[in-house]
Amino acid sequence: DAEAARAFRLAGLHPGADLERYAVAALSATTAGQAGQSLVTLAHASMIQSAGPVRYGMHDLLRGYARELAAADGAQAQRQALTRLFDYYLYAAATAMDTLVPSERHRRPRVPAPDSPIPALAGEAEARAWLDAERANLVAVTAHMADEGWPGHAIRLAATLYRYFDTGGHFAEAVAVHSRACHAARSVGDQVAEAHALHNLGAVDLRLGRYPQGAAS
Repeated sequence: DAEAARAFRLAGLHPGADLERYAVAALSATTAGQAGQSLVTLAHASMIQSAGPVRYGMHDLLRGYARELAAADGAQAQRQALTRLFDYYLYAAATAMDTLVPSERHRRPRVPAPDSPIPALAGEAEARAWLDAERANLVAVTAHMADEGWPGHAIRLAATLYRYFDTGGHFAEAVAVHSRACHAARSVGDQVAEAHALHNLGAVDLRLGRYPQGAAS
């Protein structure tokens, strides 16, 4: 049906390896329920495959085909869909971090609520489970934000996720995210954001005992 076909082509724009109904809802500007039904329809048609509970992946060839279809909608429509997706990830990450570390809320960027829904993240277990499930996607979307024209999103997402990466020992992901945030800050001449990103990279070096490298940063 038309709704599932639209979900398919927009899902091809997702920078990460897998996705769930809230990401599809953001991409397609629909409800989580409608997005979930589209994903079930696509899975039954073998256009996507299960990647775990309520998560789906897409074969590279089908992803390329989906992107070709999405390109026919025009560059503006693609950018709008990705902006909705990035707004969703940024706000959901901020909500999860406010739940996990409420005492540092004032130190993180304030993020407005997006038009698309987010999952319930009011409890610590739910917030951490969402961050863990989306960790690889958060790294992938930060890189896409920084490299493809959403520098502000990349800067704010990296700053939002700092404590999650730090306390969880996710140092490889932290380096990837803060490096992209540093690149994004330099691209727009934001020296304050660049300083924060360099500080966060230095914190990883401190954790790992790489003192000369940290000093060089």
